[in-house]
Amino acid sequence: MEIVDRYDKKRFPLNKTSERHDKVPGEYRLSVHVWIINSKGEFLLQKRSPKKKKYPNCWAMHGGGVDTGENTVEAGIRECYEEIGVTLDEDDFEFLLSFRHDPLAFVDVYLARKDVELKDLVLEPKEVCDAKWYTMDEMEAMVKNGEMASIVCNYFDMFKKEMHNEL
Repeated sequence: MEIVDRYDKKRFPLNKTSERHDKVPGEYRLSVHVWIINSKGEFLLQKRSPKKKKYPNCWAMHGGGVDTGENTVEAGIRECYEEIGVTLDEDDFEFLLSFRHDPLAFVDVYLARKDVELKDLVLEPKEVCDAKWYTMDEMEAMVKNGEMASIVCNYFDMFKKEMHNEL
């Protein structure tokens, strides 16, 4: 069971915790998305396991829920290591954007600059079944073709705009 901190609709802490998937109207949890980009301008995406309840067999960034007591950068570091075996540190993270996503979560989106060899990845089979490097144009086509997780599609235009400012 994953325990998370709870926030109000303005993202102020409620000083209470609950199980990650508990849905209480007016209460939110934190999530993190990490986009790893290499020195060639390619993004490391993971293909979600076909056994996943949400977005099975879809391509996505790395991330997940923020456990109680963690901030979103700490959770991003943990999630990247758990899902694909990539070690990041706080200095690798650049904040891109934040949005409120229903069902009842705030999502912080980060960019992490890191050159990683695909052969060095350690995929968590319950979470991830593949990983590859993609260009922004290839990702845009994947969004249009329905190959990306719908959560990514929901904010992809904002992401592209922020990335245009970063590059």
